Amino acid sequence: MSDQPFVNLDEIDFGSTLRGHQPEDRIFERFVLKRILGRGGMGVVWLAQDERLEREVALKFAPDAVRFDDAAIEELKSETRRGLELAHPNIVKIYDFCEDEKHAAISMEYVDGDTLAKLRVAQPNKVFEPSQIEHWVKQLIDGLSYAHRSAKIVHRDLKPPNLLIHRTGDLKIMDFGIARSIQDSMMRVTIAGNSTGTLAYMSPQQAAGKAASVSDDVYAFGSTLYELFTGKPPFYAGDISRQITDQPPVSIEERRREFGITGAEPFPAAWEDLIQRCLSKQAENRPADFEEIRRIFGWAGGLPTGQALHVPIAGAIGEGPDATPTQTIPPYEATGGGGLTYLGTEPITRAGTAPTTATAVKRSLEAQPVTTGGKKGSPLPLILIGVGLVAVGGAAWWFMSGSDSTAEAEPLPAESRISKTSDQSQVPKADQTKKKETSSEKPMKPGERPSLTVPDGFATVQEAIDAAKSGETVTIRAGAYDGQVRLADGVSLKAEEVGRVVMQCDGANGSVLEIDSCRTPARIEGITFAHEGATAGAGDAPLVHVLSSAVTFANCIFEKGMADGLVIVGSGENSVDQCIARRNGRHGLHLQNASVSLEDCVTESNGEDGLRIFGAAAQVTATKLTAKRNGLMGIFVEDGARVECQACNVIENVMNGVSVVLSETSGTSASLIYREGVIADNGVIFEGTTKRATGKDGMGVYVGPASMDQPSAGSGAATVKLESVEIARNQGHGVAMFDHFQQCQIQGCQVTSNGKIGIAADGKPDASIVIEDTQVVENGAYGIMLIGEGFRPTITGNKILNNASFGIAIVAQAEPQISGNELSGNVAGDIDKAEAGPGASIQQ
Repeated sequence: MSDQPFVNLDEIDFGSTLRGHQPEDRIFERFVLKRILGRGGMGVVWLAQDERLEREVALKFAPDAVRFDDAAIEELKSETRRGLELAHPNIVKIYDFCEDEKHAAISMEYVDGDTLAKLRVAQPNKVFEPSQIEHWVKQLIDGLSYAHRSAKIVHRDLKPPNLLIHRTGDLKIMDFGIARSIQDSMMRVTIAGNSTGTLAYMSPQQAAGKAASVSDDVYAFGSTLYELFTGKPPFYAGDISRQITDQPPVSIEERRREFGITGAEPFPAAWEDLIQRCLSKQAENRPADFEEIRRIFGWAGGLPTGQALHVPIAGAIGEGPDATPTQTIPPYEATGGGGLTYLGTEPITRAGTAPTTATAVKRSLEAQPVTTGGKKGSPLPLILIGVGLVAVGGAAWWFMSGSDSTAEAEPLPAESRISKTSDQSQVPKADQTKKKETSSEKPMKPGERPSLTVPDGFATVQEAIDAAKSGETVTIRAGAYDGQVRLADGVSLKAEEVGRVVMQCDGANGSVLEIDSCRTPARIEGITFAHEGATAGAGDAPLVHVLSSAVTFANCIFEKGMADGLVIVGSGENSVDQCIARRNGRHGLHLQNASVSLEDCVTESNGEDGLRIFGAAAQVTATKLTAKRNGLMGIFVEDGARVECQACNVIENVMNGVSVVLSETSGTSASLIYREGVIADNGVIFEGTTKRATGKDGMGVYVGPASMDQPSAGSGAATVKLESVEIARNQGHGVAMFDHFQQCQIQGCQVTSNGKIGIAADGKPDASIVIEDTQVVENGAYGIMLIGEGFRPTITGNKILNNASFGIAIVAQAEPQISGNELSGNVAGDIDKAEAGPGASIQQ
């Protein structure tokens, strides 16, 4: 399946809305803040205790751009008042609109659950089958039909992120009119924003700005189902507004084939026909309303009245293996819309945490297809959940993730977090010692040890690590796990399915994984690490921080870190194999005075450097590394580090491909050996498939002081050896070397088609370089330029052809030793020796 995301307005950061607030702050003279549940472009949401009504609520704060716009606030108040009219078990309840001089917020029902958008990505093919979600589709129809017929309210922003599955297994619709109102206001009062994400679900009429109608929700219903079954909305890339108006949607069966989604049976024709009718360009060709959709399928409104609903629970309030395995919800009554009238107003809670809803529901869906209906004997939804589930979303609607995002979970309470500088003593004692009872249906025997599997044996990764012995491995089942983790000495972590486990935390709180002084070798395998809830580049904490330890990372991904992806510092043998570091705010991989081997890794699209290596104690080997499209350098070596690259590709970075910066400390010597591979097309910015020059003359290889204009008189030296490397099409020089470089060599390389000089060497009398058996061809200025009084480079056996100026230029009394070269076709001539020093030896 394609993993190219469409732009979603909800993912755009419009700024913080609750600056400076901390847990236990009192807001609006009645709400005590407990913890942040989520944040994004449409606001920040806190879990809060309503002291007046003595219940937990979700407070959704309006963004600043909306808060201080009077018209936007009045519109939001109006939508809130209309939302108060909605009273249905499949719709999240709105309680109140709150406002003071600084803040505006909506008080809403707090619900344990996760969105269909997040549950979808937990499926084996990242899509649902109709039999799995039929029960939820019926409830969606119930809620929408009630809102249209009884309350006369149109949703206007129906999509998978606004459909929450409660911990009891029932669907709840979120944000009736509210998210759309905030989006409209944001578009009006800011210049930022792109409505593509919402456009993906809009009818042609709504996209054209016509008054909202039931038909718009019918269209969005079709788009929502289309995404749940294919992984994408009908139109998700390119000119979406034009496609919505003019282009018929591809059939679901064809789209699933396109994405490589295979099922046991063809996609049901009845579902295909209904969804295509909902997606008709003309409103009159769609089903008139949701009651007609119900009739098309012949679905009755709900289950027989008076029947109790039994939902399996993984652990009960009483705790322990003998706790009651099910919770009985009181009987419900049928309503005019065919839905349930019973509302579970208070979530079941206890101390500790349980697996994320996404994980629990995923496992249950794999175990048993989700079906329902009024037929006798139809299985009800089986959702294995932990009592006291940390609310990913009590209305996960506030995460506002795009439909292709990895499942997200809410942050741990502040008191349970492990900061970058903390140690285990700072974690509350209960969190260090308390173990979750096994969620297995089979009771544990006295003295039996829980499985080191999360969430089967332990609720959280940290609990399993704390219980593990050195040399043991904690296995993590597929899903998203929120919170910060500290590794114990010798304990390894392994994803049960590579690429299906995400460990994440709010980037403002620090690193996801801390490994400090773990000398016994450990292995971290198959896990994705990510930051959430903050803008990349806004903080200093890396995703994963390793200090003086011995760790192997294999098949891991480090992405969307606020700062660096992976930081390894200090002594200890470390390996990073087949890992990816991408879209981090600063550096993808940052290695400081560490011994590290990199094998077949990719570091791309990071804000600054792809691979940054620092310190005289750093010893790094990189084999088959790709450093691509990073915001500054592909590879940056500084302060005396020693690096060896074999068959690496450093391409399309915004500044230099490889930079070796001289230390400001005299006597410190950096070393770079680069054998085979490519250093090409650096100094450009890619916009899609189109590239443009940065105007900063990015080079293939740069060796010299941090500032070429202000070199340090007492700086250290560098040794660079380039062997059999292709250095091509860089916007500036192919290779540029300045000041204190010693025993350098460029051998058997191809230096071609660079924007300026092929090889420029500006050396001191003690500098030395040998350039031999190298092709220097078709560069935009000189082939080779040699600069510096008393500088004695050796240039021998090279092919220096068709360069735009001289083949070789000798400047400022340099004294090169030139012999056995082939020079021809250079525009200005073969050798410019007017400024050659007295010791120059030139043999053609």
